[in-house]
Amino acid sequence: MLEKKITRRSLGLAVAAFTAALGIPHLASAQNLPLGPIVKRLKKRYKARVIDARLVSRGGTAAYKIKLLNKKKQLIKVYVNAKTGSRLN
Repeated sequence: MLEKKITRRSLGLAVAAFTAALGIPHLASAQNLPLGPIVKRLKKRYKARVIDARLVSRGGTAAYKIKLLNKKKQLIKVYVNAKTGSRLN
């Protein structure tokens, strides 16, 4: 019996195919920046911890919606363009 190894790339392609089938092809782009470096930059800038991060559509553009919680327990919502890494709000 052969086992197929699931890699990040194959999983990413599966997610891309699924989102394209749902009619949201702009979210399925393989040109999106990785979330890790963006989160690291925001944590340092706001001196906060990330409580949620997800890929969303904002004005027809693929964006990361990132929620942070600072030491004063204030919720900070940041939208970042998934292709360029620039802040949208």
